[in-house]
Amino acid sequence: MINKIKFLLISLVMFFSLTLPVYANNTADLSKNGSIEVILKEGTDNLISGGEITIYHIADAIDLNNNLAYQIKDELGECNVDLSDITRQELVDEISKCNLDNANKYNGITDTFGSVKFNDLKLGLYYIKQTKGVKGYSNIDPFVVGIPTVEDNKWVYDVFAKPKTDIFKVIDITIKKEWNVRNTKLPESVTIQLYNDLELVDTVILNKDNNWTYTFIDLKLSDKYNVKEIDVPKGFTPSYKEDNYVFTVTNTDILAQTGQIFYPIIILSILGVVFILVGIKLIKNEA
Repeated sequence: MINKIKFLLISLVMFFSLTLPVYANNTADLSKNGSIEVILKEGTDNLISGGEITIYHIADAIDLNNNLAYQIKDELGECNVDLSDITRQELVDEISKCNLDNANKYNGITDTFGSVKFNDLKLGLYYIKQTKGVKGYSNIDPFVVGIPTVEDNKWVYDVFAKPKTDIFKVIDITIKKEWNVRNTKLPESVTIQLYNDLELVDTVILNKDNNWTYTFIDLKLSDKYNVKEIDVPKGFTPSYKEDNYVFTVTNTDILAQTGQIFYPIIILSILGVVFILVGIKLIKNEA
């Protein structure tokens, strides 16, 4: 009976040892250095060169009860951030509020392959931020990366860091106000709304102070942008024109519209009176 129990226990141990996954643990060599590589690309093939990436060394990698953990660097002062779970969505926002001026940081520019690599880095947690944009493209959002990381249950010291947000093409959109008036006094300001198809993007007030012009910077590329003037000043009618993402809104006053036939009416009226007087005189002469 005892032998059967022993056999059953041994069988159970062997079963669980074969079926349970093996996770990387304290076998990480904290004396090593590592690297971080970041690639910027729009879509699947469009590699983006010339973007500046800065990485900040936020915390050191330490051994805590035979597990990898992170300890905030002394240089960050009162940056009290919970690093027990570096996958938390709130972590990036919390770190961004810390004073990073004294943190060890490294800058690099993406090459023709859209890549920048930081070598010989101390193990720990790094805050990654794009600090220089590339004309025509959006910036990546900041994110964090730990060295080492685990891939296929093995410690990896050379980390490929993929940005958490997609990069997309951007454009600038300018809205201009022009006036077609005669003697009408201009209003102090007008309000223009910018739409992407049916979605309201933003609202801008144009006046003399901004030279009746405003430019929106780095909006997502789309061919469905349109503008609309709201609360059109009394006595004006708006018209719209777009040329290469420059929207011109022209306000024409009603007098300017009717003024095109105002002078011909006066001339025709005078001529009519003249003909009548000439006719009367001719009639009198014949009499």
